[in-house]
Amino acid sequence: MRFTPPDGVLNLAQTLDCGQSFRFYPVTLENNIPAWRGVAFSRGLTVYQDENNDLVLDCTEQEFRDIWFDYFDFNTDYKKSREVLSALHPALKEAAEFAGGIRILKQEPFEALCSFIISQNNNIPRIKGIIERLCLHFGEPFLYHNETRYAFPAPKKLASCTPEDLAPLRAGFRAKYLIDAAKRIASGEIDLEAVRKMPLPDAKAKLQTISGVGPKVADCALLYGLHRTECFPMDVWMKRAVLLLPRLSPADFGENAGIAQQKLFTDITPEEWQRMLDVNLSGAFHLCQLVLPGMIRRKAGRILTVSSMWGQTGGSCEVHYSAAKAGLIGLTKALAKEEGPSGITVNCVAPGVIDTDMMAAFTAEDKAALAEETPVGRLGSADEVARLLVFLASEDAGYITGQVFGVNGGLVI
Repeated sequence: MRFTPPDGVLNLAQTLDCGQSFRFYPVTLENNIPAWRGVAFSRGLTVYQDENNDLVLDCTEQEFRDIWFDYFDFNTDYKKSREVLSALHPALKEAAEFAGGIRILKQEPFEALCSFIISQNNNIPRIKGIIERLCLHFGEPFLYHNETRYAFPAPKKLASCTPEDLAPLRAGFRAKYLIDAAKRIASGEIDLEAVRKMPLPDAKAKLQTISGVGPKVADCALLYGLHRTECFPMDVWMKRAVLLLPRLSPADFGENAGIAQQKLFTDITPEEWQRMLDVNLSGAFHLCQLVLPGMIRRKAGRILTVSSMWGQTGGSCEVHYSAAKAGLIGLTKALAKEEGPSGITVNCVAPGVIDTDMMAAFTAEDKAALAEETPVGRLGSADEVARLLVFLASEDAGYITGQVFGVNGGLVI
C-alpha cells in the first residue's frame, strides 16, 4: 500500500539508520529499488519511498493502521516541530535542514529498553548483531516472505535465563543487565505502561533501579520506547554540542527535545583546527626532534607519547582532536621503526575517561553517566596512567616499542 506523510517529513535512511532502532537493514528490490526491511512488533516489513517520496509498504491497509502508522509517528507534525526549533537558534535551523527527514519511531517499550542497554559502549553494527542473536536464540519465530524471522523475546523468556545462557549473544557485561531488566518487568515490579504515564523525574528514577540503566539509557528508553519526546538523551558529546547554543538548554526545546537531539553538530574553523594540531601533534614533533640527537649519540632512550582513545576510534564532535591524536599514534609507530636500531623505544599511551582537573566542569551526574558507559564501571585515575608511563620508561620495557596502550576501563578493546 502507499501512504503520503501528512506533514511531508520522512527520510527512511535517516530515520531507520540513525541509531534509534536496530532491526532494519537496507535491501534492493526488483528494478534496483532501494528499500528497508526489518521486524517490529513481531511483524516483518519492507518499505521504500517512491519518486514522490510517498511511502510504499508491503502490508495491508489494516496492518498499516494498526501498527505502522503509529510506529512512524504519523500523528505528529514534524514540519511544525522543526519550524519551532529552527526559530530558537541558527545552529538548530541548520541541523533541522541537515537531517530534516528524521522521525522518532514509537518502538515496543521492552525492546527499546533492552536495545539501549546493549548500546552502552558499543557501535551500531555490533549492537545490531547482538540484538539479532538475542532474537534468534530467544524470540518466537514467524514466517515472512517465506523465510523464518524472529520476534524480540518477551520479558518472561529472558527472566528465566542466566548470564551463561546469554553467552552466545557475545553481549559481555550487558548480559546481566538484560536479565535484571527482564526479571523486574516480568515480575511486575516495573510496569512500563505505568512508567509511560509517570512524571518524567519519577519515570527516569524508576528505570534507573534496573542494573546498568543510568541517565542516558533511561532517557533513550523513555524517548524511543515510551515516546516521551520531552526527553533529551545526553552523553558527553551531546553536552558539548549543546554548549554551541548559548542561553539554551534541552529544557528550552520542550516537547521537541527528543527531535532536536537527533542532529546537533559544530563547524570547526581553520584556526581551531590548526591550534588543535599544533598543541597535540606538532608539539610532540618538535620535542622529539629536540631530544633525539642526544639519544642517538647515547644509543639509548625512551620516548612516550600520550594520545587518547579517540585517536584510536574517533570521537563524535571531536574531529580535530581525534585527528591530532590519531596522528600522534602514527608518529609513534613510524618513529619506533626508524629509531629502534639506535636503541630508542617509542610507545604511546591512549587514556580513556580519566578523572583529572580537565573534568572540573563535569557534574557528578555527568561523571556517573561516563562511568556507566565504561565496562569496569568507574572512571580512571591519573595515577593509573602514570604508573604505565613509568614502566614504559624503565629498563624492564626495553623490548617494547611501537605499541599503543589503552588505559580506558574496557571502552576500547
